[in-house]
Amino acid sequence: MLRQPTETDARELLTSSGIRFSDKGEYYSIFCPFHQNKKTASAALYKDRWLFKCFGCDTVLSFAKLYEELKGKPWGEHGAFSMVATPVKDTMPEFSRRTFSIVEGRITSVYDNAKALAYCRSRDVSDDFIQFFNFQASDLCKFEKNEGEEKAVVWENRLLIPVSLNGEPYNLEGRDYTRKQIPKCLYPKHCKMDICFNQDNLDKSKPMIVCEGIMDIHKIWSNINKNVTCTFGISLSDGQKEFLKDASNVILFIDDDEAGHKSVSIFEKFMNHDFKVAVVPGTDPGGADLDQINIALSKAVSWVDFLMDDVKLFDKSVKSTFSLMGIKK
Repeated sequence: MLRQPTETDARELLTSSGIRFSDKGEYYSIFCPFHQNKKTASAALYKDRWLFKCFGCDTVLSFAKLYEELKGKPWGEHGAFSMVATPVKDTMPEFSRRTFSIVEGRITSVYDNAKALAYCRSRDVSDDFIQFFNFQASDLCKFEKNEGEEKAVVWENRLLIPVSLNGEPYNLEGRDYTRKQIPKCLYPKHCKMDICFNQDNLDKSKPMIVCEGIMDIHKIWSNINKNVTCTFGISLSDGQKEFLKDASNVILFIDDDEAGHKSVSIFEKFMNHDFKVAVVPGTDPGGADLDQINIALSKAVSWVDFLMDDVKLFDKSVKSTFSLMGIKK
């Protein structure tokens, strides 16, 4: 059964098809795409019945038929979906990563899932980023049951963001687009994130920006520098360290929280070259606007200076706490 269209669905269909329209409240006034009248909005898409009607050429279509005519594929198509990650030779010989496969589910483009698309829009994720990294969405998907497991793992209401290596699926981030589930990001069971996001496209000889999560890098990738990656948290794997250690011009763009500040010390221990640190006070790169991101990058400081300033701030905070407690230090 096809789901009921939403206003987001209608606007995205018309916009992505290059059709001029205006919202009249109860209906959309549309320049009909089926005949050559470019001066008058002769058609309407009624929101109560999601019915398209042109008063110029007499075309009448349901929303599903309109979608099929404009996109060349069925509306709400829920085809079979399989994403298999093949074993990859790891830097640790004794570590053998399991494969995973989605064997059943309702998987669509982000543009065919109103809630997932609304989440992306609320985070200012660009269409270029969505399409380049092949975002998909699922209200329900089931993974193939591994040997010894009692039941298959099921994900609900997740953006499915492929993580590739050498052009092949390597892993999958399942990000909650309802903002209600914990944890907000899932990865297939028995899989290890031993690479960096966007790794195939990174050039370690050029300035590279390293962030914590995927939603920290999309504005940077879309507007500033495509040589940007994330490590899916601050607990870096041996494979990630091996890949990043020789990068000669890294800006570590941290979240302004305890974990983010801790990551500077983690990088200092394995990097072969000096690196810089950028931060937007009070937030993470994903929560900052473009002006804040540009300022933070322009003011990036060496990791040594950053850690020294961090120690000073910590000492000041401790002294302030002791003072409030009436303890002399």
